[in-house]
Order: sequence, then structure tokens, then C-alpha cells
Amino acid sequence: WVPEVPAYGVRCFPHQSRAKRSTPPNPARVESSAITNGLITLRVNDEGRVTFVHIPSGREIGNLLAWESRVDRGDLYTPSLREPKLVVRFRGARVIHKGPVRAAIETQWSLTAGRERVDARVQLIVDANAPWVRVHVSGTNAASDHRLRLGIATDVRKGRVFADAMFGPVERGPLSVTPDEAAMEMPPATDPLHRHVSLFGDHHGATVFSDGLAEYEAASDGTVFITLVRAVSELSRNDLPERPGHAGWPTPTPEAQCHGPFDAELALFLHGPRTAAVIDEIERAADDVLLPLVGASLRSALELPDPLHGVALDGAGLACSAVTMSQDDEWLVLRCVNLTDEPQRGAWTVGFEVSDARLARLDETPLEALETAGGRVKFSASARAVVTVLVR
Repeated sequence: WVPEVPAYGVRCFPHQSRAKRSTPPNPARVESSAITNGLITLRVNDEGRVTFVHIPSGREIGNLLAWESRVDRGDLYTPSLREPKLVVRFRGARVIHKGPVRAAIETQWSLTAGRERVDARVQLIVDANAPWVRVHVSGTNAASDHRLRLGIATDVRKGRVFADAMFGPVERGPLSVTPDEAAMEMPPATDPLHRHVSLFGDHHGATVFSDGLAEYEAASDGTVFITLVRAVSELSRNDLPERPGHAGWPTPTPEAQCHGPFDAELALFLHGPRTAAVIDEIERAADDVLLPLVGASLRSALELPDPLHGVALDGAGLACSAVTMSQDDEWLVLRCVNLTDEPQRGAWTVGFEVSDARLARLDETPLEALETAGGRVKFSASARAVVTVLVR
């Protein structure tokens, strides 16, 4: 366990013996058959049923995980989902980490249909002082023409759904199409996400984070399904009830059966209803879940180096979007998005003395000058605005 590390920075610590290690706040540990850190608790019973308890609020989810496998007769453009395919079997669980920084239970599963098979492992991870549970999935797909999804249950039924997108979360709902439009192509029940999808009720909410898997479906009972594998064999088919005719060139795509290993890193975070403070909380949690600290040994360091400060962004509900050089190599481009529905004040801090700072358009055209103080640049962001700042 280490103290705070500067944003986009580096901090060095001397190697210490085990006896001198500091105890993390809310340490992870094993209690009977459960793992907990005092904020959340997870338990797996003999049938593979996972119970998740959020201790501060008393919220409890009695069946956290659900597998879904369905036959898919579609192509790479359009799914054509049919009956269930693979039968799920729980093959046991064991504790693989006991704390104090991380506690984890690994569950093993097999999904079979005749000679077709998927073997999977799901690690349920509780980290010290973290109010979310990590769900790491890995496995091997040896089945064809199917879609495999993992459902993560929440207690937010029929809530508003906001999925992360290019410039922050957007509200998503089912598409309403006319009969003529449906005859051309039936819209799928799934939607895209970038880093996370959130469900909000009147009194509470829940967010599922996804590291790279970009398709979800939010069911009315609060379950969020994440697509792990979609296995098909054709680029385009002309016999789909969901879409008449070809969408592209008809050609076999055998590697799209996705035979072989797959993995996913997900997490579930229970929180309050949609407010500016909760939106900010979700964004900070996304960085902790998806961009964790990375450690490395500096074996040649004879002295302890000073911390290296990178670029830091301050401001409630502000999300870092880009840190890059301008196209003319004259400026450092700092871009952020105000994720809230309210104006916010923010500031960028860089590791050098700023001589000039300007607001800019998205195409990097400089606008008015901004207030600077040393390596700090202040700015204002209107509701849902994308703000680009140039510094040098």
C-alpha cells in the first residue's frame, strides 16, 4: 500500500521488509466463506450463487452473476439470435488472495452443448478501501454460431440508462421504429458503451465498468449484460429475418467464430441517484478501476528520486479527454469534458511554468487568454461543454 501518487506522474518508494509494511485503510480480508473490506462483502455458495452486499447503504444483491448463451445465425453486420445454446455448470470456487491489499475468490464454469464447449473462470475481487467489486473473466471458446454474455445484476429496476460515449455519458433508451423501418432492419436490443454504463433510479444507482468490451444490454430488472463473445461465420448473409438482403460482400469469415481464449475486466459500483456529485464520483471511480497504478522496480536508483508531477485536472464532474501536442507543435493541448448539467469551474496543473494559455476551438484555433499562476491554468466549463486549452 502506497500514499497518493501525482496525476499522470511517478513517485518512488524504497523497498521495505514485510514487517514494515503499512496497513491500508479498510483492508481486504477473508471472513468465513466471504471476502470483505468493511465497505462491500461477497459470498459464493455451493451452487455458484454470488451474494453482494454494500455495507454503508445496506443494499444487497442476492444473485450477482448470470451467464447467457444463445444461438446466433447472423453475420458480422446483424445478429440473428435464436434459442439458448450452451448449458451452464458451476465447477467450484476457491479463495486465491486473502488480503490485506486484495482479496479474491475464483469461480470456475463450463458451458456445453454436445461436443461444443466454453470453459471460463470468474475472479471476484475486493480491494482495500474500494467501494466496488472487480469481476475478471477469462476462458476459452470452443463453440460456434453463438453469443456469450455475462449478466451483472443491480437493484435498479427500470432506471434511466446513461452509457459513456466519446464526449461523456449519454442517455440511451429503446429505439422506436415504424413498421416500414423495421421491414428494412430490426434494431438490436444492445447498445454501445465506452468505459461504463450507469443505471439511475429515484433514490439510488449502479454503474458497470467495462475495460474494452463495448456492447451491453440493460434489462428492465436491472441486470446489465456485457457481450463477451459473438461467434459467426459470414461477413454478410441474405437470409436473415432481421434484415432482408446483403449488408456487404458475401464471404466466409471463419476466424470470426472467435475460437480460443477470451478475457474481460469488469466492475460493479453501487452509488446514489444521478446528481452532479455522483457523476463526479463515477468518473473518479472509472480512473481507479480502468487506470490502476502500475509499479516497476528501479534497480539502478542509488538515491530516492523526487516525485515527477504530470498533468492534473481539478474540477467537479470534469473528465480528462486529451493531453497531446498541437498539430503545429507550438502548444500543449489540454481537453476536458464537463459531464454534468451545470456550469463548473476547473483548473489544469502542469509540471512547468506557463507563459501563455488560451482557450481554443476543437480544431486548435486559439481564442482568448486565460488566467495563469505558475503552472496552473483556470477556466470555466458550461454544462456538457468540451473545453480545449492551449498552454506553453
